[in-house]
Amino acid sequence: MPNTLYNQLGGTKGITRIVEYAIDAHRENPIFTTRFENALDIERAKKKSIEFFCAGVLCPKTCRDLANKAVVRSISEQEFIDVVDDIICALDDNKIDSSTKKDVLTIFIFVKREYYNSLLKIF
Repeated sequence: MPNTLYNQLGGTKGITRIVEYAIDAHRENPIFTTRFENALDIERAKKKSIEFFCAGVLCPKTCRDLANKAVVRSISEQEFIDVVDDIICALDDNKIDSSTKKDVLTIFIFVKREYYNSLLKIF
């Protein structure tokens, strides 16, 4: 089995654990209260987040394309920081090593930067 980021995170099973932890943390975070108050289907949100996360670790370009259509477009800087904080906690809780954590965070920063760069092209 190749030593890919996907495999380092435990494949779909490991990514599922990480995403579920992070979303549960988001639901407890007052910053996200209104977003989750109206969420009709948390399981669907988790499923879509798992797909997004898997796409990001398998192919950051695909993740960037998904981000241009996804909720990452509508979150504030503070929400983004809180998302990243929750993901760091999820990675820690799942005993992900620091090098792999750095790679995951690089993807999230890349996606967010790409989104802001696309906005700048509009103006």
